[in-house]
Amino acid sequence: GLEPEPLTMPPVASVPDHVLVALKGTYGPVRVEHDHGALWLVLEGQPRYRMWAASPSRFYLLEAPVRITLTQSQMVFEQDGLERQEWPRSK
Repeated sequence: GLEPEPLTMPPVASVPDHVLVALKGTYGPVRVEHDHGALWLVLEGQPRYRMWAASPSRFYLLEAPVRITLTQSQMVFEQDGLERQEWPRSK
């Protein structure tokens, strides 16, 4: 039989905890939480997803083809097949 294609993951960057803590907050409909040295993406009514760091400002999810660029003032949310979204940080 055919072997399945191996999953390719971006490299995981080591980001200092104080950098991650500074990014937690609410961006549009998305809440970013900091827990156990990682950032978590929270959407109302859904399980939370760990955000894996590709760099101090770029993150991805393992569960979905989502790429997130996060600064202390805004989030850019890109998901394959959907329009790119940008949300300012509200708190």
